[in-house]
Parts: sequence; C-alpha cells; structure tokens
Amino acid sequence: TKLLTVPGNHDYFVLGTPRVATRWDQFGNGFMQWYAQDSAAASTLMPGDTGAPFDFSKDPDAGRSPDRPFGGQKVALANTFWYNQVGNVGFIGFSGAYTYHDTLPLVRDACASLAAQPGVRLLVLLGHWDVDNLGCKLQMDVPTYYDYVSTLPGCAHFARSGMLKFFMGHTHCNVPHPHGHVDTGFMVAGQGMEGCGTWGLPVLDTTAELVRVWYFPIVLDPSEPSALIDGRYERVLECARAAGWRACTHLA
Repeated sequence: TKLLTVPGNHDYFVLGTPRVATRWDQFGNGFMQWYAQDSAAASTLMPGDTGAPFDFSKDPDAGRSPDRPFGGQKVALANTFWYNQVGNVGFIGFSGAYTYHDTLPLVRDACASLAAQPGVRLLVLLGHWDVDNLGCKLQMDVPTYYDYVSTLPGCAHFARSGMLKFFMGHTHCNVPHPHGHVDTGFMVAGQGMEGCGTWGLPVLDTTAELVRVWYFPIVLDPSEPSALIDGRYERVLECARAAGWRACTHLA
C-alpha cells in the first residue's frame, strides 16, 4: 500500500495563512519527514546511498528576529513534488505554495516520464488548494494548474483522451466536477474539518478497462439524525469487512 499525499496550507502554517506565520510554524518541514514521499529531492539518490532524501537548504527561521517575529521560509520545492505509478495509474503530486514557473521543469519531466511508462492508462494530478488563497501562489490552485498541465507534452495526450483527472482538498466539501471541471476533477476535502458537513468515502477504480470514482456517502446533510448517519456508516463498514468494497457498490 502506498501513501500518496501533498501539503496544504495548514502543513505550512498553523493558522493556515502566511500572513501570520511565526516561529511556531513548521513551513512544511514536519510534513515532508512525517509523510515522507519519494520526492524530487531524492531523485539523485541511488540504492545504497546514505544521504537524506530531503532538501534542508531552506532555513525556516531565515528573515526573522526578535523585532520581526513574523515570516519564515517554506521547505525547498523539491520536497513537495513527486510522481509515481500504482498499477495502471500515474500520479503527480504538487504543492500550490510555489510558482508555476518554478514547478514547470518538474512537471514537464513528470508528464514525459509517465507518458513513456508502460502500462499507464490514467494520469491523476493531486494537489491541495482549490482556489489560490491562504498561501497558494497565483493560479496554482489545482483546477487552474490542471488546465496548464493538460497542455504539456505527455500529459496532453492523456487529457485529449479524457484520461487526465485531478483530486484536491482545501475547501472542506466533497464535490464532484468542481469549478466547472466536469468529469475531470473531484474535491475530497470533507474529511474532518468544519465545512459543508458532507462526508463520504471516495474510491478510484481502474479495473475492467474503465475509470470510475465510486463514492460511498456517509453524511449527506449535517442536520440529519445521527442514527441515519450511523446507519449508513455501519452498512458500508460491515459490507466491506464481509466481502470487500467491490461487493458494496450498491451503497455508492
């Protein structure tokens, strides 16, 4: 099982925004080590190398002093960008906290490499921000970044055939087809923090020569009686435990 994850605004700033960044913030340093990915920072390491798979070149305390308590530096971009293959799916993970110009060499390489990889039928772009606020650079929200990436060599081929998709978070809702991206994007951010109050379990399925996103709803409306919500949860859980989730798609 692979853990695939990308940093969001609260992984850089405790209060969720760089406007009030202080020495108590991790600026992505804790995230990149606790949820360590095979990121671009480790791309030069070979089997047997003993070097750290991280780029610690950015001092989070740089530019701060007793009379200037706010501010700090985010981790180096290379720690937050990665791509890999799981089965017939290629994944590209990125952070919107950096500019498009800075990420361009990395995403060009990812598109070209995954397009040349045998067996990849679907490309999935993973990012956090659905809008460019709270630490997201201009036009680095996932829907806009998707539009840019869909024109790059390698990724453009998948986009033309409808096989370039994205998943994102940030606004705390579970919504298909967000921001006008019909059949290409999915917001799966209703997983804990206060927001729309909707919650469920999304599953990406690429078997049987198809691409399907199954969604098992648990909370349709936060005002629902708790017994109704608990009942949906128990039915999904009991079915999945007994026969595996594929036998439970009637609940999706």
